[in-house]
Amino acid sequence: MSVISQEPTPESVWAFMQETALQMRETDRRLKKAEDLFTSQWGRLVESLVEGALVSLFQDHPDYRISVQRTIRRVKGCHGGHNYEFDILVVDGEELVIVEVKTTLRSDDVTKFLGKLEKCKLWMPEYASRRI
Repeated sequence: MSVISQEPTPESVWAFMQETALQMRETDRRLKKAEDLFTSQWGRLVESLVEGALVSLFQDHPDYRISVQRTIRRVKGCHGGHNYEFDILVVDGEELVIVEVKTTLRSDDVTKFLGKLEKCKLWMPEYASRRI
């Protein structure tokens, strides 16, 4: 069996490079999709683990006990055109604990969370009478 080989032409090299670039973009898209899926699932798992421990943590703490009525995960809303999200709310009669879950905490995460805390009673007026 004989194979006929042709010398590459500028056009064939260009076509090959374009096809390779297209395949690389598709690979990048698939990797990004897989990364996003892993990250979101990992975040949900960590939030679930944290939420599961919150009730006993707050009710059994020797110095500061909160009578937890309920926990609420992934609270999302929009107020005045601004979208907001809180990972977990711990609600009792007089108090509201807002929990932000991070697998890796950076200083800018703390700054953003403090900014959200300042506005939470405005964004969620149903909790305005509670101590944060």
